[in-house]
Amino acid sequence: MSQVPTQYDVAILAGSSEKPDALCIETGESIKALIPLAGRPMISYVIEALSASERVRCAAVVGLAAQTLAPMERGMPLIAAADRGGIIDNCLAALDALGDPERLLICTCDLPLLTPVAINYLVDSAEVSGAALCYSIVSREVMESRFPSSGRSFRRLVEGYFAGGDISMVESAAIRANIPFARALSSNRKSAWGLAKAMGPGIITRFLTRRLRIIDVERRAGHLLNCTCKAIQSPYAELAMDVDKPHHLHIVQRALAEE
Repeated sequence: MSQVPTQYDVAILAGSSEKPDALCIETGESIKALIPLAGRPMISYVIEALSASERVRCAAVVGLAAQTLAPMERGMPLIAAADRGGIIDNCLAALDALGDPERLLICTCDLPLLTPVAINYLVDSAEVSGAALCYSIVSREVMESRFPSSGRSFRRLVEGYFAGGDISMVESAAIRANIPFARALSSNRKSAWGLAKAMGPGIITRFLTRRLRIIDVERRAGHLLNCTCKAIQSPYAELAMDVDKPHHLHIVQRALAEE
């Protein structure tokens, strides 16, 4: 008899940005998660993929009201949680709404091309690693092969150039035990230099001399967070194809039209 895969709760981050969002300005939709794609709210594609993966038990959607979520339920319960303003604080809002599950998947609302296969790869790899914090990354080769005009930002490491994915898995205790540092990392997430500074002089030196390896980042993050950390290199570009700028929206619209 085959073993039933473990299911996890997920936080879907759909909070509003403090700054004016170019996508919202272009589309006329005040909430990014609800920007229409092929007649559906963008977040509905994320919900559908997570539900179809069969690895998700329940989702806390941070930033949207319950009445907005009700028409988008796809076989897994959706719990509305109030936006607390920042990524880490919104993860805490999800944990509170979900009753502090031992492990939490974290996913952004702007991944309309996310697939169940990509989700399962991340979850399976995280389980095999046994790490408390698993963060997805995608190589430039994988990203540009699937989306050659995405214009993503890549960080140079010894192993190659990588973009961060927008889905991860973490032990709830690791979040609660590291709130100040997690906030610092989150605020610098789009700056390679900012991330290097947050992680200390050893990482800065390796980064500047182009000797920084994936394992160096994992070890340093593990030391700072007092938990095991693992970068999951995914072969699925879809989990890094977030809709962040107007031209990303056009890329996704074309991809959906081709399906």
